[in-house]
Amino acid sequence: AFDVIIASQVVYVLACIPALVETFATLLAPDGEVWLYNDRVSYSLGPDGQTECRACLDKALASHGLAATADTCLRLPRDFDELPSHAYLLRITRAPSA
Repeated sequence: AFDVIIASQVVYVLACIPALVETFATLLAPDGEVWLYNDRVSYSLGPDGQTECRACLDKALASHGLAATADTCLRLPRDFDELPSHAYLLRITRAPSA
């Protein structure tokens, strides 16, 4: 199991998101975390593709007992003005037991 998994640009094909999250759940150590950055989506999904992919991601995370929180401390490189408005950096961990 891995303490940290880093992933970028992997949440843009709707059909692949459940398998991606299953992989996270299988490989993540009990106290581990996934850092996931995304600002892309398949153009074939149309204008709502980013929203659809994010909803699918959230649903898949919940079904595997994982939870995501947005990281608000992202620091951009010096010559980089801003991220696209639809970009996100998530910290994913195992959801606390009820």
